[in-house]
Amino acid sequence: MTFELHTERLVLRPFSEGDVDLAIELRTDPVVMKYIAEVSTPEHVASRISVFCRRSEDGSMGMWSVALKDTGEPIGTSILLPLPEEESDTRWDFHENGKRVNEDVEVGYILKPSAWGQGFATEITRRLVRYAFEETPLTKVAAVTYPDNGPSQNVLRKSGLIDTGTRRAYCMDLPGFAITKTQWRAAQAA
Repeated sequence: MTFELHTERLVLRPFSEGDVDLAIELRTDPVVMKYIAEVSTPEHVASRISVFCRRSEDGSMGMWSVALKDTGEPIGTSILLPLPEEESDTRWDFHENGKRVNEDVEVGYILKPSAWGQGFATEITRRLVRYAFEETPLTKVAAVTYPDNGPSQNVLRKSGLIDTGTRRAYCMDLPGFAITKTQWRAAQAA
């Protein structure tokens, strides 16, 4: 099983400590973090890099850095990680003993503003959903957005996820989306 994933225009590779500058650029930008989490300081992000590098399910779950295939320019990050309900951040202890916490697994992405509006978010989400259902034991992928984050909701719909109504995540009641392996396979066969 390979953990480097390719799309027509992108390369997703497991997040590493060498991606610290990308993480700092994304997580300290208030525009980028508006619908994700509180803005961090560079020092705080740097102190969390080893946490961001954690992987589970034999490496198939975790964070990926995303770069343009033709230039290698990093444009963001993406995830397949447990979706917390009553915690305000991802449960980074999910990797204990190499086993996933028995929770919904979230697909997500964070992109630089220069990469917005070009279809990269949909390309990333579709690739991670395909990866989840073709190369991991996952049977469901979920996501949440802020209620007023219409662009991300559109990305999830275009990627095949279905509106599931309000659900609990990150200590909030948020619009939920999900797709099962059965639903995904049916859509692929259509």
